[in-house]
Amino acid sequence: MIGWLWIVISVATLFSSLEDFFTARKFAAARPDLGNDAASEATLDAFASLIGGTPAELLALTLISAVAIAGGVGLLKLRSSGRHTLIGFSWLLLVGSLIGVPYYLWIVVGTANEAADGLDAVVIVMCIMGLLQLFFNVFIFGLMLRSLHGPRIREAVAANETLRATRAGVAGS
Repeated sequence: MIGWLWIVISVATLFSSLEDFFTARKFAAARPDLGNDAASEATLDAFASLIGGTPAELLALTLISAVAIAGGVGLLKLRSSGRHTLIGFSWLLLVGSLIGVPYYLWIVVGTANEAADGLDAVVIVMCIMGLLQLFFNVFIFGLMLRSLHGPRIREAVAANETLRATRAGVAGS
């Protein structure tokens, strides 16, 4: 189940990064020339940064997705390398969420406090969504880590590794 979940998440991430990349290209091509209107240019720049989709992001997410897909396939084949890869990614995403989401909330609230209207409904909704994302990530990646470190997966992978080593020894004889 965890192997399939990682494969699905990674394929979705890959398609999402491709969509962002091509959306950013379309946005850049269709961006109007606003002349000297600095406020409108700043708004369009902010929108473009929200889309993301830079070639570096596409490359990074493609590599990460490929490694995570390989880890998911490895876990489905009960390989220790797949298990260790997914443990690493689970820790990375858990710690990244614990650092990234509070930073995001700090930026959102700090920006809202500097604005003339302060904390409006949009900012409050963004903060609630950020907290829900944090709780979801901690829950999901915590469960994944618990399962990946649990005796069922650990013993199944160890038994498969032993079987593979035995078959390799018999085949080499």
